[in-house]
Amino acid sequence: LKLRRGLRRRGGKRGRAAMSEAMAEGIKDVKRYDRQIRLWGLETQLGLQGARVLLVRASGLCNEVGKNLVLAGVGHVCIADPDDVSASDLEVGGLFSLPSSAVGSNRAAALAEALQPLNPQVDIKSEPHDASSLSTELLRSYHYVIGTGGIRAIHDISDCSRRLNAEVSDSHHGDGTPAAKRPRIDDGVLPGMKSSNGAHVEGRLRATTRPPKMLATGALGLFGFCVLDLGEHRYTPAPLKAAADAKGDSSKEHRP
Repeated sequence: LKLRRGLRRRGGKRGRAAMSEAMAEGIKDVKRYDRQIRLWGLETQLGLQGARVLLVRASGLCNEVGKNLVLAGVGHVCIADPDDVSASDLEVGGLFSLPSSAVGSNRAAALAEALQPLNPQVDIKSEPHDASSLSTELLRSYHYVIGTGGIRAIHDISDCSRRLNAEVSDSHHGDGTPAAKRPRIDDGVLPGMKSSNGAHVEGRLRATTRPPKMLATGALGLFGFCVLDLGEHRYTPAPLKAAADAKGDSSKEHRP
């Protein structure tokens, strides 16, 4: 895609048409996302714009992750933390976006306020609660829940996942069939994407009542970790690959 900078270099109708297409597709600020749209395309940018991410615990890692999500143009970011900002948070805690005047205020609210100027197009909210106090209804309104409190993040995400799974179990009969079909949230439902012909392209995410993807992350000195709970996943091997593997195994067996 050739957007505004492409127009200045080439100056043709193709660049103006590309910009018009981006605006028609719903990109809120084409100039802001010019470079990354060239990198991964309109469909992926629309997917980011429709995504909802919840960050649990306002740590230094949360500051970095939140900054990157906001700059990338994720549509909605929420930060949850019940604690207040202390002097150590600014000195050694890694909350580099917060000024010294934020000491004594809620971490989540202060960090959300500090990140907002980076991208006014992103909806940034805060929740003054820990993971165990967040309702399952709130958790289900997000596509991704990311714990950023190090080892505590594993406990936070495990607690959220356990409560969500218990709710699903309660909504099913003993034979595993659903007791009642949950309604799909219609807010923000976006048109489907075109066929990508096998290319890695993300479509715009729709808000549903399905459980969010869970991630627990932490930074330990020069090292870090990430624990994933992506819910149910089904994988069916490609028939041609399976047949080729079977043929290869049989050839090895008959080899003299």
